Amino acid sequence: MNGLALLSILSVLFNPCLLNAESLVISEIMVQQGVNAVVDEDLDASDWIEIYNSSDDPADLEGWSLSDEIEQPRKWVFPNIVLEPRAFLIVFASGKDCRDLDQVLHTNFRLSSKGEFLGLFSPEGDLAGGFHPEYPKLSEGISYGFELHAEFASEEKPVFKYIVPENSDQDQVWTDFDFDDEDWDEGFGGIGFDGNTGQILTPFIDTDVSTKMRTNNSSVYCRYTIDVQEPNSLLQLLIRYDDGFVLYLNGEELMRRNAPTRLAWSARSTVTRIDGEELVPEQFTISSEDGLNLGANVLAVHGLNTRSTDRDFLFRVETSIWHGLGDIEGTPGYALRASPAAPNARVFSKALAKPAIISDE
Repeated sequence: MNGLALLSILSVLFNPCLLNAESLVISEIMVQQGVNAVVDEDLDASDWIEIYNSSDDPADLEGWSLSDEIEQPRKWVFPNIVLEPRAFLIVFASGKDCRDLDQVLHTNFRLSSKGEFLGLFSPEGDLAGGFHPEYPKLSEGISYGFELHAEFASEEKPVFKYIVPENSDQDQVWTDFDFDDEDWDEGFGGIGFDGNTGQILTPFIDTDVSTKMRTNNSSVYCRYTIDVQEPNSLLQLLIRYDDGFVLYLNGEELMRRNAPTRLAWSARSTVTRIDGEELVPEQFTISSEDGLNLGANVLAVHGLNTRSTDRDFLFRVETSIWHGLGDIEGTPGYALRASPAAPNARVFSKALAKPAIISDE
């Protein structure tokens, strides 16, 4: 897994006003993810801290530090990293302690769900911002942070082209940007089928492929065209899946879940997901650093089921394109939906109910 879902940010809070820490702010944090949104390179749902550079200039993070103890300002020190203008960075607060520039960043401490101090310190050891005296108690699945002024457009049920492959003829080319998918079928929203008694996946399925996939193949290929109209845009993905997938952007692999090392037209997922897991979306944010282009882009998805005779399958992606990122606004609050490495559209003074896991048992 690469850094597209693993970004971080710095924000500044004081009781709970926003302190001026030059351009760096801790804009969002999340504790006790449970089955939620963002996983690290070990596929652990670790706590995370999001850092945002609100300036129009790059920000040098070398020597800056994060700490959950005000008396120990240099508890975890940033490596030599530059955060681009209006850009995000995710640091996992996992206790794994990783400062390697070629790896995902991890602090040497975890966040407390009961609420505690969290500070961002300058290279001189001065408290530049953070949650002081402490951020509030946080429930599982609820993030806490600031609204960020930005413009966005969302597609809950994007249109795509798809095919259930019958041989390996297209294996080497179907993910390419300029591949001709004119003869493929067209679908929208979630693709899949549900032959179980409870049919918990049915509300998420708009394109039923039971007759094409079941007993024929455990794989399906999908291609989505994403039009980015503004420079420095972010593409946020909310993905629900059962049981696995591999995602490509303009021909380059970006991420995979439960996929075999060697893919083929008839590949199967390596894991059968537990009932209910597929209903909670994972979130990913893609930027120009990941290959997102101004203009047309192609997301190609290899959907994977555990076997061709399995009774259910799902792949569903919702997209949001953000641009015109501005400054942090107002006071912090509980987010309607966690948005790691992307702006919060709205926050609330009181926490909403945590996401439910639905089961057909």
